[in-house]
Amino acid sequence: MDRRREPRIPVELPGSYRTEGRTCRMYYSQISSQGCRLSGLEHTFEPGDTIEVSLGPIGPIDATVRWSRDGSVGIEFESALEAEVVAYFAAIIPCAA
Repeated sequence: MDRRREPRIPVELPGSYRTEGRTCRMYYSQISSQGCRLSGLEHTFEPGDTIEVSLGPIGPIDATVRWSRDGSVGIEFESALEAEVVAYFAAIIPCAA
């Protein structure tokens, strides 16, 4: 059974995160108003760690790592994204023909 509270938007886009005073590149995917998945990280994160992310033009956003596995992490945003921001990401997805 899927425990997710809402559907994810299947984007995979470049972004950045800040930790230990450095800004690093990463990719974000499976975004919802509550959080997303990060991959391509230069650092190792554990559940409970805090992170500041920028998702393309959106950010910085404070978040908490909820899971870490196989070089990816799932994060939960400190504050839910506004509906307009979620709509922005949904509009990026090419329509299926």
